[in-house]
Amino acid sequence: MCDPFVMAGVMVVQANQAQEAQMAAARATNKAFEDNQKLQNDAYTKDMEAFWDEEVAIQRQMYQNAEDAADAKIDMLIEDQARRAQLTTANLESGALGASSNRTLAVLRRQMADRSFDLDEAYQRGIVALKGEGDALKRDKVQRRYSAMGAINSMQRDPGLSSTDRALGLFSAGASGYAMGKELQPTGAKDITTKGLSSSSSSRKYSGVKVGRTPRRYGGVRRP
Repeated sequence: MCDPFVMAGVMVVQANQAQEAQMAAARATNKAFEDNQKLQNDAYTKDMEAFWDEEVAIQRQMYQNAEDAADAKIDMLIEDQARRAQLTTANLESGALGASSNRTLAVLRRQMADRSFDLDEAYQRGIVALKGEGDALKRDKVQRRYSAMGAINSMQRDPGLSSTDRALGLFSAGASGYAMGKELQPTGAKDITTKGLSSSSSSRKYSGVKVGRTPRRYGGVRRP
């Protein structure tokens, strides 16, 4: 025979153990989520610092290229003026005037113009290359951001069980255990009770004969 209250207690204990195991799994999942989030945030921060350093390096290189181009042009202009002065002085000393001196100066101007064009072209190529590196760096930053977000969102928090859910679960387990004990208990209890009642009732039945004192009979002889 199984007592319903005992079964209810057993089911409540088992349900409580299952809830504790579920809550422990939820805490472990949340701990792993927080660790992963911290790891991804730290890695993302370091990568952003590296991207920032690269951006600063690109900007510095642009400024350096501009300064180098300006210095080269200044040097070229100084050289052009010096060579013009030298040619003019040489022509005056040699007496070469007219077409010969003009042709020499024209050659010098073409040379300086070619050098200036080459300098501007090299500077523009450097600017385009650096801008391309900057654009690629921006794309890498966006991809790294999405990668970090995906790595963080790949794990989900486990809310576990609320106090209401736990209370309802324990109540449901207790009710189920009580009902199970109730189903198991009446099968033998009713038979035993029925047999006891039938035996007691049969023992209390009488034959219908009145029980009393039996009168004495005399043989008719009257005593004096």
